[in-house]
Amino acid sequence: MTVVFDLSKQNVESFFKEKKPKKKAKSAAERREGNSAAYLAKIRQLPCCVCRKPGPSEAHHLRCAGGRGTSMKAEDKTALPLCTEHHTMGGPACVHYVGSRLEHHWFVQHGIDCLALSSALWANKESFERMQKVLAKHWEKY
Repeated sequence: MTVVFDLSKQNVESFFKEKKPKKKAKSAAERREGNSAAYLAKIRQLPCCVCRKPGPSEAHHLRCAGGRGTSMKAEDKTALPLCTEHHTMGGPACVHYVGSRLEHHWFVQHGIDCLALSSALWANKESFERMQKVLAKHWEKY
């Protein structure tokens, strides 16, 4: 049995040409329209929307806003800034303690219209200064 290799100049050159690096495929979360890493970075710089403790804050994704599926968190456009105590570490005082069914009620008890606030922040996502003003206006109302 004889093996024949094509060693023509064209074939050899094409074999050794540098291959372009493949683009990294986006994850399912990155492909969702309401997600933005830049937006979450801005949310984390804002003060806590409950106690007004200066940032950095944690981004809480509203479960009551919908947009979730099996093994999926809510979209980034529903994120609100919360300090660690109000987000995860405050025991009964934190939003994760109450669970998803009472989440909206928890925010109302703290004087926050969470759906309106998250919508207003997302609408002003291009400017951090405008996001700060939205938060200040929300505190004045409630």
